[in-house]
Amino acid sequence: MLVRHVVREALVAGVAELEGYADDEIGEIEAAIADCGGLDSYELDSKQAEWIIAHVEHVLDLAVPLPKPSDLHREQFATLQAPLDLIVEMAEDRSEDVELH
Repeated sequence: MLVRHVVREALVAGVAELEGYADDEIGEIEAAIADCGGLDSYELDSKQAEWIIAHVEHVLDLAVPLPKPSDLHREQFATLQAPLDLIVEMAEDRSEDVELH
């Protein structure tokens, strides 16, 4: 079963990679997230969300694919908190299907 902090780390790493930050600069992304008010306030557009969700799917090597922003309502990917909650909820709902390899 996926653990919330593992998914969060993968999401933040996805933001860092998307924005061109090196692995050792993730602290700068964490600071930017904190500065804007946290995961609930760190907004994503659909292209950013699609890239970050694909990054999480790849990095965590999930057994089932995650939904793409085009499959979701805007509020399900509008902030960094939204895909975190969605991915963890999916893992809890389908714990036998969504797992790390």
